[in-house]
Amino acid sequence: MPDVETKIHLDIVELATKAFEGFCEDISALFNIEMGSMQKEVHTITVKELQDYFHDVFAAHIISAEGTISGNILLVFDKEGSFILPGVISMTPEPQIYEHIKRGLKEKTDSVVKSHKESGNLLVGSWDRVFREKLPDHNHISLSESFIGSPWNEQKKTFGFPETEKTVFILFETKIGTYPAFQCGVLFPQKDLKGFVVINKEEQTEEADSKQANKNEDALSDKQPDFEQELISGCARDIMQNKVVWISQDDTVETAISKMKENEIGYLMVRCEASEDNEILEGIVSRSDIAGAVSPYLRSAFAKWRRPIDDASLQIRIKWIMSRPVRTVKLDTTISVIMENMSRYGGRCLPVVDEESRVVGLVTVFEVFNALLTNNGISLVGTAGQPPLFI
Repeated sequence: MPDVETKIHLDIVELATKAFEGFCEDISALFNIEMGSMQKEVHTITVKELQDYFHDVFAAHIISAEGTISGNILLVFDKEGSFILPGVISMTPEPQIYEHIKRGLKEKTDSVVKSHKESGNLLVGSWDRVFREKLPDHNHISLSESFIGSPWNEQKKTFGFPETEKTVFILFETKIGTYPAFQCGVLFPQKDLKGFVVINKEEQTEEADSKQANKNEDALSDKQPDFEQELISGCARDIMQNKVVWISQDDTVETAISKMKENEIGYLMVRCEASEDNEILEGIVSRSDIAGAVSPYLRSAFAKWRRPIDDASLQIRIKWIMSRPVRTVKLDTTISVIMENMSRYGGRCLPVVDEESRVVGLVTVFEVFNALLTNNGISLVGTAGQPPLFI
């Protein structure tokens, strides 16, 4: 049988793999895009030696764990992952994500940084849930810091770890949709793993194993939150955004872009023209709908190739690109039902209607994420923003 130290390493690799798998499942369900992760390598390295695996620009999240594992854990993503993952989460158009990857640090805008922090919050939420399921004495995980840049060239950043401190480094390959695969890794300081619970140690007797297993089961029962109950405790009226902006079916894409920029929103409600009531819902249009309708040559990067026909795409009518019929939820619809609806039908926004079917608010995936994180005591860094319109 492996010695205790080897067993600890095997257990921590399994834990990290399960945590990444849980995160991939969450992103796949909530954003209707396939995401998977595969563990590739395991090494004992220092933070300084991390440069051998991530040479250029990369993103990092430092998460603070309390409980069975107490201390900081470092998660890192290579250059591609630094822009693909936040871009998917913030619903940035695919061509713009590729442009960000190409330009690297030149695209380190406020919106990119904000999206990166939001991806850290979502990652922490998934990891915290897996830790609660797998570790009997796990207490809490929070996001301490997010970083995107080139640490080796700029400030020799060590993320709070001594340069010579030994860590267990686990490297993963991750793929999202049709985007190229990217590398991500996690570092656990060895000193913080000394208290890591190892079940079935070599020196344990069969009786001791049984007692320990019972103790762990009781601890999980006492400490693990009833996730379903926490979801049911909230409903649409508790988490929805109250700002609702309307647009006409015959309005143009150019008008929609103007309204979205002016109101800093990602969705517009399209009114039914056949009704005398100007707030009867006929359809919904999103930033993704707009991005798919207009010519890519309207972007500033392609300005020198811009033609009159590209400008003409701004005159496309909303009725030609809006989504309908629109799925809606009521004010008292529970968060669990909202999540099931989004996962099953792939929508990222659900209008909230009152008893007279009037739209009174919106629930997007970001409100759902924030509600789950808050219910589980997760500290939030940054706020969910809307991806910038590219023109």
